[in-house]
Amino acid sequence: MFLGSLPLLVTAFAVSDSFNPSNLKFSEKRAHCRFATRFFIFDHLSNSAKCSILRIRRIKIMEWIFWIFLGLFAISLISSAITAYRYRKQIQAAWMMYRAFRQMKQKSKPTARDIPEKAAASDSPLVRCSKCQKWTPQDGAVKLKSNFFCSHQCMEQSFARN
Repeated sequence: MFLGSLPLLVTAFAVSDSFNPSNLKFSEKRAHCRFATRFFIFDHLSNSAKCSILRIRRIKIMEWIFWIFLGLFAISLISSAITAYRYRKQIQAAWMMYRAFRQMKQKSKPTARDIPEKAAASDSPLVRCSKCQKWTPQDGAVKLKSNFFCSHQCMEQSFARN
């Protein structure tokens, strides 16, 4: 297409000093656009003609990019559909396993009524263990006479030495 309209363009350049691309057909304009942008022949054109030539070229490039991306998207969509069809049983099994694990996780979560209410730490004063000197709440400590112990083990060890 470009080579067929080249003689017309060459004669148009030779015959007329003021070449007007608006007088050409669309295919000739495209050929002129290719010719002008390849060989940088913009000297004889007005600014509006230069802009229209570059605009045509830019639109064509954008159209090609659009169709390429659309084609790639269609190919990826088709390949995904074929893959999903091929592995549909494995996908179904994985989905069922996911749902089963999600249900087990929800059932194993403790609810508010399952958790016993613990007394606040400020409710009972802290006492020091007579053996290991560790501070423990008085409610959890073991009391023997006036001594407090953190556990039965500390109390037994204290009496075993004596």
